[in-house]
Amino acid sequence: MATATGQNQLDGGRIVSSSKFWGCPSTKEKAMALPETPLQSPHSRKSSRLKWMALGAGATVAVIVVLVAAITLTHRVRVASGPPPFGPRLPVTITFREALLSRGAVAQVSNYSNSPLEQVTAVCTNTALQKSHQFAFQVLDAHHSVKIGWREGWDFTPGDTLTVQSPGYASCSAILNK
Repeated sequence: MATATGQNQLDGGRIVSSSKFWGCPSTKEKAMALPETPLQSPHSRKSSRLKWMALGAGATVAVIVVLVAAITLTHRVRVASGPPPFGPRLPVTITFREALLSRGAVAQVSNYSNSPLEQVTAVCTNTALQKSHQFAFQVLDAHHSVKIGWREGWDFTPGDTLTVQSPGYASCSAILNK
């Protein structure tokens, strides 16, 4: 009960203090209006910390997944899986880049070994159009590369496969992703 007098009043045998302003509840009314909160035990604080730690670990995993996805998408190359290789791995890397003068992409086959590769064959395949083209190189010198694109006779589009072969080595394939 609030009055403008600011004096204590008798209410049902008890003294109730009133506020000095209209509409402001007294201290006792405020205390009665607020629900009591139970005291937290030390165990609930510990579980709260564990929840925050789990949330932080989940956020860390999410960031790692996003970084891995970003790295994978920027390379735009997927190594094709096939039968187990016979012979040592072919010492080449296959990369793709956007074509500068035409649409599509250009493939670059680089020999990263210290010795030249002989009789290198590169087969470009588009399974959707059922087309393929074979490029033959007598020698791919050590630490050198060749480019295959529109100028050489193949305009790479997403989904195309490039397979590189050389006698004595297992073949190496890459697929241009979208």
